[in-house]
Amino acid sequence: MNIQVAPSLDQLPYLKDIFTALRRGKHICMEDTLLYGALEKHYEHFKSLFDALGLQLVHHQRGIFYMVDDSAPSAAESIVYFMAILIESMDDRGASIQDAIERSPRKVFLIEDLPHLTMPKYQDLMRGVLDVKDRQGVQRIIASMTRYGFVEALDGGAFRFRQSAFRLLDVCALAGVEADSNARAAVDEEAPAEDAKDMPGSCGMGRDAAGVEA
Repeated sequence: MNIQVAPSLDQLPYLKDIFTALRRGKHICMEDTLLYGALEKHYEHFKSLFDALGLQLVHHQRGIFYMVDDSAPSAAESIVYFMAILIESMDDRGASIQDAIERSPRKVFLIEDLPHLTMPKYQDLMRGVLDVKDRQGVQRIIASMTRYGFVEALDGGAFRFRQSAFRLLDVCALAGVEADSNARAAVDEEAPAEDAKDMPGSCGMGRDAAGVEA
């Protein structure tokens, strides 16, 4: 019978790098070759260590490792709005955000082509809700997404999504469901059920975000 002995702390590979990255909110995926490999091989040991520290380490079914943090970062709202706009605009063009994340080579997005800055209805939303008025404001959002491991920043203000972005789609889908539920509840108080059932989904989440399993 083979008995596996749990490695000691100094034997867990890349422990300091992994702990630091996860504590800062980074989502680790296969593109983080060394850290991902260590987590995948020793997940139960890492999880036990995090549990002992009162922290929750999660292995997402899409191959993403992240740490649950009950306190939402200040950038969370802007990231969710950014993604909701991108998902809706791609859906309107018959494109898929999932394809942009999964296909190889991955789609490259240019800041100057984003609907957030080129379409009036989205410009108004960015200004009114997020106080983002120009390219620099969008770049700050993308920098936050890079820090959390959702995108890879490229030269010239371009970026592409990482596998970790599927976790972000989960968050966007949940935000859309909650907002839609609140909106429907408000309509139910003032309108017949026949009218309420025809309400569109919130934030334009569409089929792409809603189709991702948690």
